[in-house]
Amino acid sequence: GIAVNVSNFNATGDEVRYGLSVLRELRRPRLGVVVDTSRNGAGPTAKHQFCDPPGRKLGRAPTAATGIPGVDAFLWIKQPGQADGCAAGAGVFVPGYAYRLTG
Repeated sequence: GIAVNVSNFNATGDEVRYGLSVLRELRRPRLGVVVDTSRNGAGPTAKHQFCDPPGRKLGRAPTAATGIPGVDAFLWIKQPGQADGCAAGAGVFVPGYAYRLTG
């Protein structure tokens, strides 16, 4: 299968459509999609800022019960609160950033 939206902020619906379209193009109906929803609860910023942007929220909780054929799971692949390299070094857990995602 494929994973989409990893370490990104795009809306779940957009990523589901994209992932399923990739599988259709690959002509691999037995494959599935997993979507990283760890930080996409507010969607992307207006300018698609990617480095620890402000105002982002947690997305859907991890689950294998997506209710969408071909979508195997919503996962938190990137740990919420893990910096992209601007708020702290890439991969460093920042408690304040994690807390802001819950707001």
